[in-house]
Amino acid sequence: IGMIALAGIIVRNSILLVDFIQLAEERGRSLREAVLEAGAVRFRPIALTAAAVVVGGLVMVLDPIFQGLAVALMSGAVVATLLTMVVVPLLYWELRQRELVRIPLTQVTPCATTPSFAASQAPSFSDRSLSATGSTRRGSSSRHSSAST
Repeated sequence: IGMIALAGIIVRNSILLVDFIQLAEERGRSLREAVLEAGAVRFRPIALTAAAVVVGGLVMVLDPIFQGLAVALMSGAVVATLLTMVVVPLLYWELRQRELVRIPLTQVTPCATTPSFAASQAPSFSDRSLSATGSTRRGSSSRHSSAST
């Protein structure tokens, strides 16, 4: 039970942290600024979540049956918070740096909204293999069969 609860908290916090980094990058921040900003913004909610688990675990420590679960939850929440705030940003930083080094800007393909790209990739309606209904000219589609009447 404790592992499931902690896994849910850790995964949610990590996903939100990475999402905040990506949003900061989309707003034009550098990778370094995005990682630092996301860590600063998400630290308080992540720390408060861990504090809530620890405070909830304090009540369970008094019960001899659930004492082990309480200790596991409390220590796991503290360690997971430290890992989320240190390891996840470092891994993201490292993987993103490798990605940026691997793909030079000269090899990035243009997006579909670029006028020259959109014109060159647009489908040609002068293609004789397709008719206006999308069926081939060589044969008729089974939907348009006259035997259905």
